[in-house]
Amino acid sequence: MRTYLFAILFIALVAAVPGDGIEGCDGHESRFQLMDSLPTLAAEVPNGKKYTYDYDGRKFYVVSVKGTAFEMGEAYGTLMKEELKVMVKDFFEWAAGYIANNVTQISMLPKWLRYDIGHAGVDVAKKLLDLNYIITKKYTPKRWDDEFKGIAKGSGISVKTIRRINLIPELLKASCSIGGWWGPATESGQLIQLRALDWE
Repeated sequence: MRTYLFAILFIALVAAVPGDGIEGCDGHESRFQLMDSLPTLAAEVPNGKKYTYDYDGRKFYVVSVKGTAFEMGEAYGTLMKEELKVMVKDFFEWAAGYIANNVTQISMLPKWLRYDIGHAGVDVAKKLLDLNYIITKKYTPKRWDDEFKGIAKGSGISVKTIRRINLIPELLKASCSIGGWWGPATESGQLIQLRALDWE
């Protein structure tokens, strides 16, 4: 019974997440200047290089990989191993805290119980992400699973966790920023594409 209650609560929370637009995003141009400096090579492995940009007090990573889907995943996982471990831990902790502190239906409960509910909600979300994978697997190219396996091998994080993290936008109906540059907008004239998940 308790599991069903948490599942219903979590599904209600997910259903409440808006699918079009981000609250408070008014669509103005970025106030940040374009980064025109060259990146710094931070690490190199077979099939991949990791670069960093320091900008406005923040560090940005750029990873360049090549090879098969598995080889690219392994290179990425190896190069970003520590960052991935922190991101996975921080994300699931954030999600539990978000549920505990932002679901008004449980706001009157003691903090410890709200956090228990938050962690239970994350457990339910993980099961929903696994179900999403099962449902969509026949539509997903094999290269994605190969890349996830490579990332898992390189990072030491389980394939299931890598897959779950990648499926979160499907569950939440996330909004994204997308950019594409080509021709005279790039040094080589070739296409450069960027997709970023927009969170807080």
